[in-house]
This record gives sequence, C-alpha cells and structure tokens, in this order.
Amino acid sequence: MPAQNGGVNIRYFADASNLKLSVQQGDVNVPFRSLSATDIEDLRSNDKVKIETGPGGEIRYIVFNFHTKPFGEKQADADPEKALAKAGVTGLVDMKLRYSPGHYGPSSGDEYAMIKTQLEKDGLFTVGLQSTEWVQYLKDRSADVYPPYQLGWFPDYSDADTYLAPSS
Repeated sequence: MPAQNGGVNIRYFADASNLKLSVQQGDVNVPFRSLSATDIEDLRSNDKVKIETGPGGEIRYIVFNFHTKPFGEKQADADPEKALAKAGVTGLVDMKLRYSPGHYGPSSGDEYAMIKTQLEKDGLFTVGLQSTEWVQYLKDRSADVYPPYQLGWFPDYSDADTYLAPSS
C-alpha cells in the first residue's frame, strides 16, 4: 500500500529556538529531541499546534564524586544532628553543581536552576551553579575537580539494544 502522505522531509536545526519557530509556523510537524520543557509548554498555548508526549530516550543524572566528598554507608544508629555537629556543620550546606549547556543543551541551565530551588527550599542547602564548556568539563570531571556534576546520554536510535550494548 503506498504512503498516504506526500513524503517525509528531514531538517536539522542549529538550535531549539529555530526549531520552535518552525513548529509555530507549521513548517515542522514532528520535532525530535531539541525542544525544552519551556518551549513545549509555550507551544501548548498555540491552537494550531497539537502536542503529543511520551517517554523520552534521554538520560540525565547528577554524579556524586566519591573521591571529593566523604560518603559512607548509612548506619542503623545514625544520628544526623550528632553527625552534623561532629563535622562542624552549623549552617547551610554549601553545594556547587556543575553542568555543561554546550553539550547537554541550553535547557540544562533551567534544569539545574530547578534543582537548586528544590534543594534550597527547606533551608538546608545553599547551591551555587556553574556552567563549563564541554572540552574543559571533561578534563575537570576526569581530574576529580567537581564534587557533584551533570552527565547524561542520548540514544542513537529508539531501540532497547542501544541502552544495553556497549559503545564501540
């Protein structure tokens, strides 16, 4: 049976703002991977755009570098107040979060601003955010410069094997 459309055109965009504009103008019907959560919410208010969502394939996470912070196993008789006093922690815990918008996209800044807000909400942490370009980020990360930092992964294609098979 022949296709019931005029074909498929594939276009690449240098940044998400151009992709969003093309969606708004009706030039793109199926955007993939580059729209931020803010862009998607903004497009929801456009009557000419229908948003369909589903699980994403991207993986993003915060790494806690055990070589730079004292981590240990939780003890059955743990007393957080006693441990904080013993460690000399009397105020807010200062945490620096590192991320790389050049590699993971400009929405990384929004994502980490949200994490900062969540951590500071209860008055236990003060969080500083620092972005670094990817080449330097890789060097610093490998040299144990960053205590907590961002990593992630984008699948090459939507197939379970892309998550299971080692990269070559």
